[in-house]
Amino acid sequence: MQDKDKQPLQILLIFIIMWQFAFGVSNNAISVLVGFFHNFFKFLAKGGTHVYNLWEICPKSLKGCQKFINLKCPQFERFVVCPSCDAIYHISNCPATCIHKQYPNHPQTQFRKPCGAPLLIKRKGSIRAIKTYCYQPLQSAMGMIINRPNFLEKCELWRTRYSTPNLLSDIYDGNIWNEFHTINEIPFLAIPNNLGIGLGCDWFQPYKHVNYSVGALYIFFYNLPREERMKLENVVLLGLIPGPSEPKKLMNSYLGPFVHDMQKFWEGVPLWHESRKQLISVRMALLSVMCDIPATRKLCGFAGHSAAHGCSKCLKKFGWSSADNKLDFSGYDRDLWEARTNENYILSSELYLHAPTKTAKQHVVSEHGVRYSLLVQLPYFDIIRMHAIDPMHNLLLGTAKHMLSVWIEEKLISKSTLRKIAGIATKICVPRSSGRLPLKIESNFAGFTADQWKNWITIYSSVCLKDHLPSDHLQCWLLYVRACSILLSTAVTKEHIATADAYLLQFCKVFQRLYGGKYCTINMHLHLHLHNCIFDYGPVYSFWCFSFERFNGILGSYYTNKHNIETQFIKKFLQHQASMSLQLPQEFGYLLAADKVESNSGSILYGSFSPEYFQLHLKLALSFMSDLVRLDFSVNEPSLATLLPPVHRSYMSANLASELNSIYKYLYASHDEISAEYFTSVKACLAGQILHSSKAITERGSMICAYWPTKGSEEIDALIHSCLPGDVQFGIIQFFIEHTVTLDKKFKRKHIFAFIKWLQHHTHEFWYGQSATICKLTFEESSVCNYLPLQRIYSVCAHAQLELNFGDETEAVFVAIPSHVSSLIR
Repeated sequence: MQDKDKQPLQILLIFIIMWQFAFGVSNNAISVLVGFFHNFFKFLAKGGTHVYNLWEICPKSLKGCQKFINLKCPQFERFVVCPSCDAIYHISNCPATCIHKQYPNHPQTQFRKPCGAPLLIKRKGSIRAIKTYCYQPLQSAMGMIINRPNFLEKCELWRTRYSTPNLLSDIYDGNIWNEFHTINEIPFLAIPNNLGIGLGCDWFQPYKHVNYSVGALYIFFYNLPREERMKLENVVLLGLIPGPSEPKKLMNSYLGPFVHDMQKFWEGVPLWHESRKQLISVRMALLSVMCDIPATRKLCGFAGHSAAHGCSKCLKKFGWSSADNKLDFSGYDRDLWEARTNENYILSSELYLHAPTKTAKQHVVSEHGVRYSLLVQLPYFDIIRMHAIDPMHNLLLGTAKHMLSVWIEEKLISKSTLRKIAGIATKICVPRSSGRLPLKIESNFAGFTADQWKNWITIYSSVCLKDHLPSDHLQCWLLYVRACSILLSTAVTKEHIATADAYLLQFCKVFQRLYGGKYCTINMHLHLHLHNCIFDYGPVYSFWCFSFERFNGILGSYYTNKHNIETQFIKKFLQHQASMSLQLPQEFGYLLAADKVESNSGSILYGSFSPEYFQLHLKLALSFMSDLVRLDFSVNEPSLATLLPPVHRSYMSANLASELNSIYKYLYASHDEISAEYFTSVKACLAGQILHSSKAITERGSMICAYWPTKGSEEIDALIHSCLPGDVQFGIIQFFIEHTVTLDKKFKRKHIFAFIKWLQHHTHEFWYGQSATICKLTFEESSVCNYLPLQRIYSVCAHAQLELNFGDETEAVFVAIPSHVSSLIR
């Protein structure tokens, strides 16, 4: 049969495989479906030769389907794991019992014996491993990944990226990346095809009601643009660590194959590139380890965070509180903390490695807070600097959650207060990209995700906690809110990192004064090291663990038969990745469009947005009015601003033409004419966020803030001539308009404006402090200032209409809360 005759069947089978992973369908269901089509074609074959031919070649099973469409997956290896000591053995050369010696140099012979734990078990007449570690060799993984469309070309885009001085918008602006251009006077990142990677580790529970944890090791490529870096198809699932429980102290046995591969890639590994028809030498260096505190300690060989030397960044020794019978993490005199160094770590870890007895090893841990990690065998890897403090666990799942438990335990917040807080939270309308809080506030915020804690901190808490916490306790919390509002930005300046660090230091000291040392945590101590990680790696979006949580969710969603699940998980993950390289004809592809299957929101959305677009947006949104004529607000090229359907075409009235001409004179020194037609919509997209007008089905995303005058042309002229920045204004979008203007009789420039009704300022606008602004319910008079270039919008706002008591009277007001706070407020 000719290829063109096979095409209909190939389209069908490709769709089935893509549909399986888009909607989480089990292998058994797909096998049944493929078998049905085989028999269905056989039934139809009675009526025609062509259908008969399809029946002849149609596969009967899932494996046959994958073979027919040439679905290629990387290979993975299986290692047998000792259930007692976590030693691993390749499945092709595995003893019956573990031969690993934990203390080979112990002075007493009886302690030099091998572990001896059984590794294999007989089930249903066959010999199987009790525990299996699945590992994807880097050479196999990289051989596939470099042949993905334009992968290597995308890895070189960072060299030509737009950057703003003193602004950190990605890892390329951090110290680590810039120091790796040349290592030991030998170029590294300066050379094409040399890749900087990150290693992440996270555990998940695949069963709902069974205590069974599986650990996933991932690597990702910093050379890729941030919007591509954490896409599923660009991440390597390195290995799956078997359950039911996590390794107790170290993970060196699982790191062994990876470190061995990375040593080869440091020297360079030749890989075949299909489209270039040649071997390409690829080098890689590990630039970061990103995980929560327990996983960091196990991967990097530190003592647990409950040890006296529990900090992996400094040598501060935490004292023991005899009253509470636990470590006291208080004390925030940071100038007295001696920093750890890579050289000292290596010396201490060598002492641990060669200590002959358990007692000797425990002594090293007690004195130095160090064990041993195989990562030190990578000659360039600075294990102190290159393990990052994860902001997701540190800021969101750590201190934010802890603060609530402290308030409840100290009886500062009661159940009735939580019900009042929940009532206020339900009145706050947030943009769709942020996501609402679940209705679990009354249940002590049970089940909140990291993204929901982020929204609670930056959007809800300053409004909801007002009048429900004593003033000094609220002011302590607001210090934390201000710090997070800066650090959780998509991009930050070095000055604002220092400001946020100062807020965190002040928060920790005030917290200790208010609540005492017994409530201080290791996370609070680590807050004061976080700024160094940001200087090294750029904004938190470059090194937090949100994406690993998402990948773990994908792994946990795969159907399995509940036996040897690690092998099934890695097989399905690799098949899922391979299916993403499949392509359907255009007339079928829309059925599985990403926005129909999966929609990113919150931190995943902002983390996947191009930093270059973000910098351009900030430049347009924050410039002084006197600079408008020197900026380009047009949207002719693929832009960060666009109208969304449904779009309606209309024709210009004389009044509208006059108003648009008035606006264009501030954007251009001169213009010739404006087109007679224009387009309107109730939805638009700006910098990755969906904006809605008040006339849309939902008003979520209709309130904005911008640096823009509100009182007419006279105010615009005054701001331009005085070179003043103007104040931030809040308003509600009524509709969007797209229009074209002609320059020099030949250049056409398309623009998108939002028609804004500006809210009037309130005398108590700072009643909530810096986190929220109070506006009147009345609007400024209509003027030319109602037309705002879309890129001039600084932030979408959450908002609420509340009745507040200002002394003797109660008044209904608007409360506006910028939902995506940036540190670059002027």
